[in-house]
Amino acid sequence: MAHAQADSSAPATLATVGVIAQDRGEATGAPASVEVLDAAAIANAQLRDIDQLSDQIANLRIAGEGSRASPAFVSLRGFVNPFGAPNSAVALIIDDVPVRDFYSFDSRLFDIDRIAVHKGPQGALYGVNSESGVIEIVTRKPDANARAFGEASLASRDGYAAGAGLSGALGNNVYASLAAARDGDEGYLDNLVGRKPYNGTCSANLRGRLVWNPFERVEVDAMLLRQRSGDHGGETYLPVDLASFNAVPTLGGLKLGRFDQALDHEGDSHARSTLAALKGLWHGEEVQLRAIASYRSHDARNSNDYDLSPQPWLVMNAAYRVRERYVELRAQPTDINAPVSWLAGVSADRRDIGFLRIADLGIGNTLQLPPGRYTRANETLNDRDVALFGRATWRFGTARNVGVSLGARVERVRGDMDFLGNALDPQPVSAVRSDARFLPTLSLDYRLAPAQLAYFSVTRGWQPGGYNTTAYASDHAQYRPETTTAFELGLKGELADGTASYALAAFRNAIRDYQDLVYSSTQLESNIVNAHRVRTQGVEAQSMLRPAANWQLGATFGSVQAVYLDAALGAAGLRLGGHALGQVPRFNYNLHAQYTQGAWLARMELAGASSFQVHDVDETTNRLREQRMPGYATLNARLGWRGTHWSAWVYGQNLTDRRYFTSATFGFALAALYPDAVGTVAPPRTLGIGVRWER
Repeated sequence: MAHAQADSSAPATLATVGVIAQDRGEATGAPASVEVLDAAAIANAQLRDIDQLSDQIANLRIAGEGSRASPAFVSLRGFVNPFGAPNSAVALIIDDVPVRDFYSFDSRLFDIDRIAVHKGPQGALYGVNSESGVIEIVTRKPDANARAFGEASLASRDGYAAGAGLSGALGNNVYASLAAARDGDEGYLDNLVGRKPYNGTCSANLRGRLVWNPFERVEVDAMLLRQRSGDHGGETYLPVDLASFNAVPTLGGLKLGRFDQALDHEGDSHARSTLAALKGLWHGEEVQLRAIASYRSHDARNSNDYDLSPQPWLVMNAAYRVRERYVELRAQPTDINAPVSWLAGVSADRRDIGFLRIADLGIGNTLQLPPGRYTRANETLNDRDVALFGRATWRFGTARNVGVSLGARVERVRGDMDFLGNALDPQPVSAVRSDARFLPTLSLDYRLAPAQLAYFSVTRGWQPGGYNTTAYASDHAQYRPETTTAFELGLKGELADGTASYALAAFRNAIRDYQDLVYSSTQLESNIVNAHRVRTQGVEAQSMLRPAANWQLGATFGSVQAVYLDAALGAAGLRLGGHALGQVPRFNYNLHAQYTQGAWLARMELAGASSFQVHDVDETTNRLREQRMPGYATLNARLGWRGTHWSAWVYGQNLTDRRYFTSATFGFALAALYPDAVGTVAPPRTLGIGVRWER
């Protein structure tokens, strides 16, 4: 895979801990909890997909539903988006451009300069959908230095990856880069109906950037990103309890092996994305101005065997479409190290989303409906977001060792829903709602030493309300906005000689009207509702140590407790006070060691997470089902060599072949007569070899 311009055999820098990060969130000098992976760290950890960040970042969990065109569960510090919601509590930012819906979180990590994960509500600067944090991806920027690279790798299960890129000057003050990448594999599951591979994947990516400096103080930056992915097999749900699954009479005596499928309909999943952005930057003597305009499109479709059996009962075909336009203008001082630093701006965003789901019912289906095609959902959601934001930091004392930072954002979101009808309710209906929020933030910090900082912050964050996208009735139940008040206490720094760095944080989030999911046992329907009060709290720690010139040791640990307080979910008011939120591991960790000797690098990594709860709330029967998914620990290794222009490496991921689930749900109980949870299993042991040329 074409990673960034990194020396793939070079050690990751101490920036991995995120002690000092010059990005938009740090532009005002305000303290923050942020973890940064530079290009070398991305390459050495063999990161190719954004969901692999789960094993690198404390209290982060990204888990798809088994295919690249399906939505992802994105959890940071305990916040989890419900299935079917058009918004996530974590925002994805690519080169200052927001990607707000988690359906579009399929982002390939190629030609990347660095990744920064900002923890806690980022509402003052990033606004809606950054309630628990921001994942910021910064791609490689072209300059006057001519560069070129080519890369290829092979892996087990017929896996392959290839990439190439060029970067340099096109003329006076004009610089450009072009990078392309492609990857795929045959999958790691088998469909026992026909005994053939089930979940093969492929992906193609293209990114181009053009930087032009027409005048001394002016820069124009244009970027185009095209992504295409395809999975054979649709959404890859697997039975968590194999014994119970084999007992289902509809399997006709067919016994499944260890994590395999038994489906009459193979299914498929495809997605295409385009992101185009134009940025202009003017550097004045005192102030710099930046303008951003972007357009994003995302089209996905998948076909999935919903009954999880060899019977022709139910196939769900789904299509998802996003069109988003975003503009922003912001200003800040040219000298960000001045005693008073600030940032102010205005932004506007328009997003149009289309949902279409068609159910193909066969003979003998468990819903007891005549065979045929039924429209399950057909509707569009449109929202418009306008905001004013700003932040300022004052530094006091003779050594400027005391800082006070104040920020605020005023944001208004208007949402439109057009219900176009479905099989049970063909009557079209339109509705409009509007939500507005004032999002303040306050932080205090004290510099214990030039590179050591203690801080405290209190911040507000939110997600707007909306309409349910999979309800059968035309009177779509609305759900209210979700709001958070977050408190954080932290300490971070590095030693003067650069041999060690660390970051510690303790946080607490009080969430009002938490957006959660319930379903109806009388219909194949799920709806988002509000739980009155939820609390998440925990700690995070990262450290990097160089005990000797050739050694680097790193550790990351995160722990979070996410519980309902006095939630009453569903029409009958099922009370969940004291129960844990679903899809949130109690802790996760990463331990790694790197050794370099001349042109050689060796790395070992142990990553894991605790078990997590899965629950299912039936609002018609007022019934709760709960099941616990086991935790895991995986061992990864990499051995690399680098010469003047050539580098090569071998690697292994999940060397102990640990089979574990990254997400789970009860969503198929009605269709498949299967009472237990089904989930998405992580990839098994993967071995690979790669080579790279660059100059």
